Amino acid sequence: MNKKGDLNQKQQAFIKRKQTALALINNSFPRPSKPLYKGQSNVLLGVAIQLEKPVTVAIVDGRTKKVITYRSTKQLVLMTVICLQRHLMCHCTP
Repeated sequence: MNKKGDLNQKQQAFIKRKQTALALINNSFPRPSKPLYKGQSNVLLGVAIQLEKPVTVAIVDGRTKKVITYRSTKQLVLMTVICLQRHLMCHCTP
């Protein structure tokens, strides 16, 4: 394998970028103002894909086996459109 000195400038720059990205992943920026996220292992996400209803999503509490929320394809599309409209209204300046 070639030594680092045998690489051209473009290859050395590529390796440096990858090493920097890896270092950032391994040593993430500390955020003392926010506690680390601790997930809830009892909360489950279920996604059903069918011909009649293309996508159905449910979030269920695994301990109580109760549905926390349920969304059909139509509801998911409507939520996406509303979020997109809000985003465009907030970020578009005339």
